[in-house]
Amino acid sequence: MESLVTQILMIFAVRTRRSLFASRPHRAVTGPALGTAALTLALPFLPTIGRWFEFVYLPASYFAFLLAVVAAFLVMTELVKRSFYARMSGQK
Repeated sequence: MESLVTQILMIFAVRTRRSLFASRPHRAVTGPALGTAALTLALPFLPTIGRWFEFVYLPASYFAFLLAVVAAFLVMTELVKRSFYARMSGQK
């Protein structure tokens, strides 16, 4: 789960030079991305699909871990992106 959620976050993080929250992506990008993330998080809890794939229910502590990983990923991505663009603008 954390892999897909962080990959979706990466779509929003690298699409612009500005900060992740400084510009709003188009709904055509946001809707499917958030829908995919929500479906990914919901899959283990859907009875038919969960049983078919033999998913197990995740403890609440996992979601706290997921939130921490995603937040750390977001911070690191923004720091690396700022560093990258600062170096690129200095090479002109």
